[in-house]
Amino acid sequence: MLTCSKTHTNRRRYSPAAMTEVEAAAAAYLRARDQVRRSACWGSCWSCGAPASASVLSCRCGAPSPIDAEYEAILAAVKRANHLREYRAARFSAMAAIGVAARWSWFRTFQPANASQTAAVEAARAFNGSPWSLVLSGPPGVGKTHLGLAIWNRISRRTCLGTWLTEPVAERQWRAAMDNQFLPRADRDPDQPSPDDLVDQWSSVPWLFLDDLGVVPSTRAAWVAAMGEVVHQRERQHRPTVISTNLTSRDISDRYGPRFVSRLLSGKCLRVEGDDRRLGK
Repeated sequence: MLTCSKTHTNRRRYSPAAMTEVEAAAAAYLRARDQVRRSACWGSCWSCGAPASASVLSCRCGAPSPIDAEYEAILAAVKRANHLREYRAARFSAMAAIGVAARWSWFRTFQPANASQTAAVEAARAFNGSPWSLVLSGPPGVGKTHLGLAIWNRISRRTCLGTWLTEPVAERQWRAAMDNQFLPRADRDPDQPSPDDLVDQWSSVPWLFLDDLGVVPSTRAAWVAAMGEVVHQRERQHRPTVISTNLTSRDISDRYGPRFVSRLLSGKCLRVEGDDRRLGK
């Protein structure tokens, strides 16, 4: 049973909005319990008619007590509060992994300098996963990563946490998984995911943000095949994907193959031009 002291103790762990819901559910439960115990009709079970005591909240026949719904509401409210707390912790961890840029990369902080950047901002604002991908290409420093982070900030505020990857980080994780797989069984790290596990993870996350596509100079056929499988699975399952790259479509085709660029072109692709914003600061 959730008592007032327990509710007060949890106040430090939950947000004010979540605590309001929990306390309202607890108050409804206590009111229903007191009403049942004071009721003159509590002398017999409402289901089987057997005598019942005021100190007993359910009969042997298993009929639900009228206060069960209020008690279940408490459990549901606490569960939602716990989910919100875990989500916020995950979001803070993701922001720490991305870096401080995620804190100030919002649509309102992006000042377009030309028509292509204005079109990119409008497309990023409107992107909701249909079509399945948004590809922003252009020279370094024109704001592609900023817009990707602005989308990430927007969807993460809706408790739909996206996975942010740069290709160098993804390739490094994949290479470590490959190296671990070729070690003798006794020397393998049991906590290290396999390359197939990483591909499945990147393919199945609700939102994937892949920054700096094409930065990795590696042309290993296995890595190109892994990236091709991720793009193929996400296109087939229509999972929202945001990609930024310095490469043109021809460069992407030369590096990853025509099938890879064909799948990307099935989504929305924009070319962003302009001066390097980092040099102007």
